Amino acid sequence: MPVTVSADGLSIVHQGSEGVANADIPDVCMTQCGPPVVPIPYSNEAKSADLVDGTTTVTMDGGNSIAIKPSKFSTSTGDEGGDKKGIVSGVIQGEAAFVTASATVKIEGEGVARLSDMMTMNKANTMCLSGVSQASVEVPPDEAATFDVTLSCRYPTGAPLVNAPFTVTDEGGAELGSGTLDASGQAVVSGLEETLCLFNIQESQDPYQPYNTLPENSVENPYPDLFSYCSAVAGNRVPFWQERSGVRNDWGVLLSETFSDPDFESLVRFESQFSATYFATEHQHKVFGECFVSALDWIQRDAETVDHYVPLIHSLAPLCHPQGHILDALFTPDEFLPPAFLLGSVRYHGTGNSIEYIRNMDWEAVAQSFSQYIDNFVGVIADYLAFMKLQAEYEHRTVIVEGIARYEDGLKTLKRLLPDITAQYFSSLSEKLMQLIENAEESIVTNTQVSGYSSTVGQVTAVVFTTANTGQESLIPFLDVYSD
Repeated sequence: MPVTVSADGLSIVHQGSEGVANADIPDVCMTQCGPPVVPIPYSNEAKSADLVDGTTTVTMDGGNSIAIKPSKFSTSTGDEGGDKKGIVSGVIQGEAAFVTASATVKIEGEGVARLSDMMTMNKANTMCLSGVSQASVEVPPDEAATFDVTLSCRYPTGAPLVNAPFTVTDEGGAELGSGTLDASGQAVVSGLEETLCLFNIQESQDPYQPYNTLPENSVENPYPDLFSYCSAVAGNRVPFWQERSGVRNDWGVLLSETFSDPDFESLVRFESQFSATYFATEHQHKVFGECFVSALDWIQRDAETVDHYVPLIHSLAPLCHPQGHILDALFTPDEFLPPAFLLGSVRYHGTGNSIEYIRNMDWEAVAQSFSQYIDNFVGVIADYLAFMKLQAEYEHRTVIVEGIARYEDGLKTLKRLLPDITAQYFSSLSEKLMQLIENAEESIVTNTQVSGYSSTVGQVTAVVFTTANTGQESLIPFLDVYSD
């Protein structure tokens, strides 16, 4: 129903005002996706029709309870799919609560809630920073005036969205104005008649700039010779060529026909911390080790199926590329999600035009850098194996010599075939990304354009949509089911 009362020039929210609050920041909920549970961003909407804790002694526009600062919208919609609940609130379809209200107009001792007042959503799992949207107080035609609206847009980090074109339309799609956000992320739209407006903000025209690149790896190999290095890898055991009372001297016995001896994986993981170009976590080195062993086995049997080697390629990103954390967001684009989610994952890591960043990415150069890194790494591991085989030959351990030789041959095969596989993967990824961003031209950078703002509001604040969710499948470690 029409709202007939305003406070501070803004229509007052009540149970019949048809007010709607839409979350500007994704409502991230844990969701069962097959076996794994992953965080997925959802929309979230709450309505004034579900008002609770409103006024009891004063009503408005036909007996409707009025929203005041302690009031809530008791339920919300949009995140029903998050069956494992919100990552902060632990619920879905939770309440929306007012964050702001009038400081000058009070009922029952509390400030009244108005059009554009901000709310927490889904029990504080997300926010409606742009505030409640509803009709403004109707003004008779002879009192109609024009209004100026200051539009501002920022990234969740607080950085302004700069040099971004925008349009203002009414609910029917008719354009009411346009412009470009300035260096402070603001623009003034003048001469608007009183109406409900939609602000459609597009990508910045500035080049994409990451907030940071990965720090270079400063961890150096502290071991003066191969004997002490191998002893360090062996940990609580000792290499097979050494004798130490009371300690197992069986480290380095590589016999698995599927290249899955734990000692080999420990060698790969241990060396990764020194060979990595960029600093990586212990977990990232562990994942790389698992994927390296899996790829080494697969490439002896099936060098045609690129999917076998995708986990290894993905695990290389944080080790050998300065923007590996951004590449990680591009590796598994979901064709069933709107392109906004792909672009949002890029915007999470920097400012500027995310579409052009993807379009201009030199995937051939990326593939070459990955291949060069793995080529160098295989060379280092091969040197260690040659040393270990020499010790086995000296000890006349023929079975161990043959086992290590099998690993050496396997590494040669990996070194020879993996560059072409890597090039195929990045060529396919590039085509897929180009198809997705073709559908993203003229797209908006905010989460939604559905929420309307009255032209009388004076100030509209928007938040750039970003998401940290990469959508990647869990890496499944290789399991050796063949060797003893």
